[in-house]
Amino acid sequence: MTLKRALLFLIPTALMLIALWGLAGIETRLASFATTQKAYLLFGRIGLTLPFLVSAGLGSSFFFQRAAVSTSNGLASEFSAEA
Repeated sequence: MTLKRALLFLIPTALMLIALWGLAGIETRLASFATTQKAYLLFGRIGLTLPFLVSAGLGSSFFFQRAAVSTSNGLASEFSAEA
């Protein structure tokens, strides 16, 4: 049980860190598509937030996926109200 809990912590953490490191510097690549100064700033700002949004998306999707698996296995049935 301890190994399973450790993996449930380490896998999403590793995926989130890989996403952050993998998308580092994407703001300059996105900003290169711009043709005006305003577009350059907009794409640069989008590029700055993109690694954090991807990381948060990975973490939250793993969290909700794990919650769905635990409820389908009946682990949450002990907390449900009996009629």
